[in-house]
Amino acid sequence: MAANTNNSSQESPVRQLRLVVEATNFEAALAFYKDVLGLPLLESFEVDDSEARTAELANAGATLIASPRETPWRSLNSRLHAPTDLEITLFQELDAPEAASAQPRSE
Repeated sequence: MAANTNNSSQESPVRQLRLVVEATNFEAALAFYKDVLGLPLLESFEVDDSEARTAELANAGATLIASPRETPWRSLNSRLHAPTDLEITLFQELDAPEAASAQPRSE
């Protein structure tokens, strides 16, 4: 019999996290963090409802930089300035546009 070691009964509302680090020499920074330090991707920060999570974070003390808006690549993104001088982007992947125009119409 296997024991469940995960005590959390509630799934996290955050599925994907993208941390942006500005560097004057991108290749050197990438080599250092990835190759030298060996930092793997551990968590992600995609959300189910970008508008609701943005409001929650703003109500909890984050400063809204950009309200949720659809990007050309079908993602609903918002930007906030979080405590400790971090800027974060929340994003919700939207469904692909319907291919209704590609289907024949019945007359």
